[in-house]
Amino acid sequence: MSTCKVTLILVVVSGTLALVPTANVAFGQSCIAPTDPEPLNNNAATDSGDDSWPQVTTDATGNWVAVWHSLDDLSGTIGVDTDILVARSVDNGLTWPAPAPLNNNAATDSGDDRRPQVTTDRA
Repeated sequence: MSTCKVTLILVVVSGTLALVPTANVAFGQSCIAPTDPEPLNNNAATDSGDDSWPQVTTDATGNWVAVWHSLDDLSGTIGVDTDILVARSVDNGLTWPAPAPLNNNAATDSGDDRRPQVTTDRA
């Protein structure tokens, strides 16, 4: 039996980043049905800011990196301006650590950081 290809799409659902699985199933294939969207950022239940402009890349060996800009202050650990947050999954996007600021001055800068881009050379 052949397997189907499941793709995770990163979207914003009501201001929260979500991974939405989609399956490409050819005639005669069977596949486990995709699940409902799940938050990428594990602080989604308490996230105080709007998350926007999600970008994700993978090296095709299980490592995924997601970046987005957010007004969340990460429970008071960074400033209240828009900052770029990052999270890295090492299990094909199944689990993600807590988001972290990309720049080391996120707690003290006052400028808005927006529209991040991310890519990989697969190495």
